[in-house]
Amino acid sequence: MEFFKDPEVKAWGKAGLKALKELDETYTVSNEGEGMELGGSLVMAPGGQVAFLHRESKWGHVASPQDILQACEQASEQSRL
Repeated sequence: MEFFKDPEVKAWGKAGLKALKELDETYTVSNEGEGMELGGSLVMAPGGQVAFLHRESKWGHVASPQDILQACEQASEQSRL
């Protein structure tokens, strides 16, 4: 769990939380893990920018794998610059 103490990882987490709160101001983080919460997908680009964000609005509402892959490829290209 040392990974979560890394300053860059913390910055990514904060950027992701900010993006989620912009979609829904009532969004909160839960560590309870009760299994009934909806999930989502998040791709971070260099500098802590959100490259892709998808939040489930109902069970089974998943992000397009092609969209996630495209965001990953774009973020990877940015990291090479």
